[in-house]
Amino acid sequence: MSRFVTALSTAVIATALVGGAAFVPTPAEAAKMSAAEKAALKEKTADCNKQAKEQKLGFLKRHKFVKECVAKP
Repeated sequence: MSRFVTALSTAVIATALVGGAAFVPTPAEAAKMSAAEKAALKEKTADCNKQAKEQKLGFLKRHKFVKECVAKP
């Protein structure tokens, strides 16, 4: 019985690992940005960094602020 349980457990884990890898998107399928979108993102990030520095935020607060600022439409 113990060998059966071990073999069954191994089979289930192997199936989960192989099956789970099938759902991970490849880098080629990731969102692609145009040059204009990249430039706009870079400009927005720089503006948000400037605002964070003006507010004299610490490292972690500044990082969170910039992340939220860039995410705003």
